[in-house]
Formats: sequence, structure tokens, C-alpha cells
Amino acid sequence: AFYLLKNSKSFFSQAENLLLETLGLKNFKPKYELSYIVNFSTAFRVHRIDAEYFQPAYDEILRTMSYKYLLWPLRKIFDFSRGIFVPTIFYTEERTERPYIRIKELTGGVGIDENKIIYINNDFHEDDRNKLNEDDLVMAIIGDTIGKTNRIPKGLAGGFCSNNVGRFRIKQDMRNSFLPEYAELYFQSLPFRSQIEKKKAQTGQPKISDHEINTIQIPQLPLDVQKEISLLIKKSYDTRNKAIELLEITKKKVEDAIIVNN
Repeated sequence: AFYLLKNSKSFFSQAENLLLETLGLKNFKPKYELSYIVNFSTAFRVHRIDAEYFQPAYDEILRTMSYKYLLWPLRKIFDFSRGIFVPTIFYTEERTERPYIRIKELTGGVGIDENKIIYINNDFHEDDRNKLNEDDLVMAIIGDTIGKTNRIPKGLAGGFCSNNVGRFRIKQDMRNSFLPEYAELYFQSLPFRSQIEKKKAQTGQPKISDHEINTIQIPQLPLDVQKEISLLIKKSYDTRNKAIELLEITKKKVEDAIIVNN
């Protein structure tokens, strides 16, 4: 199991390296300036006066990507919606077909931590349009971990995400141009995280507005590169799932042995 987990991380690392190399950002170290000047007209246009928003390093990352690839705002690629609040009275310890994904289950890496997921009982009624589909992306949109993202696997489809989490679903007419595995990896990468850092509001509890989320840029990589990334991500997930399955089998055998010995 530990050997498989190591392989899972290796496949994921290969996908990360391929993404950054393709974007021209491998070993890229943006220079964060201590001081810089911004025109009042620029600040007025974006309705921001916080210095972090205008950090030149963030624009440097975008410029580097734009030299090679077309950048799209998220609103053109994804349907975005915020999750819903489910009162604790509807939580159940039984594993139902309605998982409830919160920030604490998101890893921002390979797979959602399913050991921490809570489930919703059948007494809770909600619009089916808020249900999660396979390959939706779910992202933390409030708190210190804004931007932490994972993709919904088949086994968690049909559930919901919390009101502190946003859901991204690739638009029908864009599904042949952007693969979900590539999108997931990009959401976890340096260029995406840097845009989150730029656009989030540093209030008592960090948060990001829907408008700012929808203006984040994603590059349209060639499909052959996206497919290569997708294959590596799938291998990473598959080996991780096999490792988890082996660990569960091992745990069950240990528990059975303890019962027999008692």
C-alpha cells in the first residue's frame, strides 16, 4: 500500500511538472516587489486599493503564460455556483448516496479525504440543480485555504458541497476544449494560486467574491498535452485508491485478529 501511495504521488508530480513546463513556469520564481506605483485610474477601474492586488509578480506569471497560450476567464469555461448550508440535524453516520463536501475534506492534491466526509439523510430536501456531478471541481472560497480544490469522483456524485465551497462545472460547449483532470491540476498549480492570492480580500476572514473568481484566467493547452496530463492524473488516482483499499483490508484483518484473540 505504501509503495502504491508513493507511485500515486510520483504520477501526480509528473503531471505537475508537465503542466509547468508546458506553461513555461518550471522553476519559475516570480520577483515580489516591496514597492510599486499604480495609477489611480487603474485602482478605480477594478475597485481595489489594497497593495497586494497590484503586486507585479502576479502579472508576470500571467504574461509568461500568455506568450504561448490563449487565456480564458473562468466564466467562459465553467458554470460557477456556491454550495449550500445543510443544518447538522440532517447529518447521519450512515454512508448514504448524499455526501456533504466541506472545506475540511478537500486536500488540494490527489483526491478528496473520504474518511472525513459526513452524509445527509433523506429528510433533507434540496433542488437537484445543486447536486454535484462527476468531474465537477469544488474549491474553498472562504478562510485561510481559499483556492484549495479537488475534483468530484463518480462515487461522490449526487451529493452537495457546503456554502463555504464553490462548484465549477465545465460548460457543455467547452468540454471538448478543456478536460476535467487538466482543470483540476491547473486549479492546484502556481499560476492559479497566485491569482487567488491577488484577488482574495484580506478581511477578518479571507474571502473572494464571485466576480473575482470568474475573472481568474486559465490557459487553453493543446488537447494532446491535456490528455497526457489527464492520463497521469488518472493513474495517480487509481494507484491511490488501490493503496487505500489495501490499507482497509489490512485494518479489517487486524481487527478480526484482535477479536479472535480476545
